[in-house]
Amino acid sequence: VRSWDAAGRPGLVLTMGAMVRGVAVAPDGSVVAGFDTAGTLRAWDGRTGAERWSAARPGTRDGTRRVAFSPD
Repeated sequence: VRSWDAAGRPGLVLTMGAMVRGVAVAPDGSVVAGFDTAGTLRAWDGRTGAERWSAARPGTRDGTRRVAFSPD
C-alpha cells in the first residue's frame, strides 16, 4: 500500500502479505488498517508506517471483507 500527500509527494509504503483487499485510515490519520486476500488484518502507525499489530484469519479468502473506522 502506498500513500501520497496532497501535493503528490510519496509518503508511506505499507507492506501486506498478499494482495490488498481493503484499506481504511483513521479520521485523525493516526492509524492505517488494511486486509489482504490471505485474510490477514494489519494496522500501522499513520505517521511512521511502523506495524502496530496483525491478526490472521485463516479460511477467509473468499467473499467481501471490509475495514473501517467508526467515529467513536
